[in-house]
Amino acid sequence: MSKSDWNETIEEIKYKSPAFLITVGIICLICSFIAFWNGSIDYRIQQKQSAWSITNATVSFVEEITKRPYKNRSTSYNIYYEYSVEDQLYTGIIKNQNRTRKIGSSLEIKYNPKNPAESTHFLKPSKDFIVSGSVFGVLSVTFITLSLYLAKKYPV
Repeated sequence: MSKSDWNETIEEIKYKSPAFLITVGIICLICSFIAFWNGSIDYRIQQKQSAWSITNATVSFVEEITKRPYKNRSTSYNIYYEYSVEDQLYTGIIKNQNRTRKIGSSLEIKYNPKNPAESTHFLKPSKDFIVSGSVFGVLSVTFITLSLYLAKKYPV
């Protein structure tokens, strides 16, 4: 590649990168909104469950789910468990886990004292998706700001 070809390539990147960055920024902004929205809904649900009672459950069955998109293979597990409240046996499921558990092993769960058939494996509310949505939001604003800066610096 000659020096003039390299300079032309650099000039082309300067003029096309604002459009690319604003596109990436908008996509990240949409993803951040979705992650933040879903995370806040999950957090509110988990907040309502914070007064639920904690008990031990026993793993009764583990279902292995293998997906083979193209040549990649992904495995997840649905973990079925049983727990007892006032000598009544109840069951629950933890879906799409990335690791398995042994049948007969113990795990802590929460159940609704007013309706013991309702249970969850979330022992405390998680803000993970709210945080990741916020990080994506900052990243997307950065991309959009950078693209506007480059568009002003290198006008077409």
